[in-house]
Amino acid sequence: MTIAKKKPAPKKQATKKPAPKSRSMPAKVAKPKPEATRAITEPKSSKKDKIFALMQRPEGATIEEMVKASDWQSHTVRSFLSMQKKAGKNVTSERVDDVRRYFIQKINL
Repeated sequence: MTIAKKKPAPKKQATKKPAPKSRSMPAKVAKPKPEATRAITEPKSSKKDKIFALMQRPEGATIEEMVKASDWQSHTVRSFLSMQKKAGKNVTSERVDDVRRYFIQKINL
């Protein structure tokens, strides 16, 4: 019995990477920005501003009124009030007819 010699594996030739394909689509064209939908003179109304406006009324505001105006949860409104007190704002509360109402003094600049 004769032993057959194995043929050495052919050496791999270094392959060159193909050149990148050219773009078939044109480059993106910048679209013009749409005009502002809000007038420049219109004041910005944030959730914080809505809460301050409610609290500056003569009758003040309840937690439920502030939740409805701001779409925050009640614990978020209470946290916001606490932060305002710590920041030095004059936030007070009174209990009237078993309902707690919050007040803040209007700041004139």
